[in-house]
Amino acid sequence: MANTAALVGGRLVIAVLGWSGTVLIARELTTEGFGQFTLVFSLLGMLSIVTDLGVGRIVIGGLVGDRPDRDRLAGTYILLRATLGLVGYGLAMAVVTIADYPDPVGKATAVAGLIVVLATPSSAYDAAFQVSGRLGRLAVADTFGQLAQIALTVALVVRGSSLVWYTLPAVLNAALVISWKIPAAHRLLPFRYRVDLRLWWVMLKEAVPLSAGAAFATLYYRVDSIMLASLADFEAVGLYGVAYKFVDLVHFVPGSLTVAILAPLAASWPDHRDEFLGHVRSGALLLSVIGGGVVVGIWLFATPAVSLLYGEEFAPAGLATSLAVSGEVLSFGSALLIAVMISVGRQKAYPLITLGGLVVNVVANAFLIPRYSIEGAALATVCTEILVLALLVWWAARSGDLLPPGLHPLRRLPIVMAVTAVVGLALSAFLPWVAAAVVTGLLYLALVDRSGASGARGLRGLIERNPA
Repeated sequence: MANTAALVGGRLVIAVLGWSGTVLIARELTTEGFGQFTLVFSLLGMLSIVTDLGVGRIVIGGLVGDRPDRDRLAGTYILLRATLGLVGYGLAMAVVTIADYPDPVGKATAVAGLIVVLATPSSAYDAAFQVSGRLGRLAVADTFGQLAQIALTVALVVRGSSLVWYTLPAVLNAALVISWKIPAAHRLLPFRYRVDLRLWWVMLKEAVPLSAGAAFATLYYRVDSIMLASLADFEAVGLYGVAYKFVDLVHFVPGSLTVAILAPLAASWPDHRDEFLGHVRSGALLLSVIGGGVVVGIWLFATPAVSLLYGEEFAPAGLATSLAVSGEVLSFGSALLIAVMISVGRQKAYPLITLGGLVVNVVANAFLIPRYSIEGAALATVCTEILVLALLVWWAARSGDLLPPGLHPLRRLPIVMAVTAVVGLALSAFLPWVAAAVVTGLLYLALVDRSGASGARGLRGLIERNPA
């Protein structure tokens, strides 16, 4: 729990700092320029399919304990990830060349692609901190790297810079973090660097099936920005990039809570089924309460929030932001059920489900983007998340007693959301929107607590029971 708390706190700080940097860049660039910036980093984000492959999950087991060859395993793993980083960089440059994107996009990718080269082996060194139980150190290092990134971003904004220059802060971040990790990891774990093609093959063969589901999920999470660049224009990509900055902040919620709940789920399955279902129930209630508040808030205040943070020229992203964030809230349930999948060791259906989501997302984007631009892309995201969640619920229902009883309090949640939305809309008519948002949020929490939508003991009981 100490490691989890440190990571959660670090992620929150990094998310806020990273978001602040993109606000500054968006205000400095035109909407088209910010669209090109968004495209570059969306493309690099998709490369995690190649640069990660889930190999780390295979290696961790071999690094735990005092195996005599773990220094060779650790060193070989680092070299494999470094090689995958170089492959990822080459793929990024091939994509921008084949797609014939404008010259600034190609130059920006050439510079920003160095993040892939640096961050891929950097994340591999995390294994040393995982097996040593020193994850808090990673949070500190990542936070300082992000502070350096925001500092350089501010300096570039003051100076006045172009798209290519604005990719440098993220490269600096990656360079500083790996420079710190290498000596720190060597103090925790021995590394003997040696290329072992046989061991590489074993790692990849075991890891690829496990990571297939995550790869498909990454694709359908990122592909809409790529399709917007082809089916619309860079201005649309820029507006959609702003919408996804809000999605990225909300994405932090299920990630943090499911990390915290995974260990007690695994520990209670299958010998303590009632306890297992109690953890699932608590997670479902907590994520539903948070998601309900997010949905109400984003539909009421997305447009003024976008205008305040990014400027009036990005105000048209308001509706797409509301839709995209609503889709992300649907993924809260998917994240919890995926944690259930992992804890009971039944992940085989995961790649099939996410592949279905990817197919639906691509088809929906191809149909909706030419007609409705960024709102079409956001609506495609909502449709995809509905499908994935429905398939996961169907899987859980067919897999036995994995869906917990006692979720009936959630029937009150739509009523609470509706009342809160009406009051919030009325408040926004005569209060500044920030004040209206704060009052609306407090009202939502009060209604959830008093109505029993979070359980018989209200919010306090829910938080006390939840392992997060």
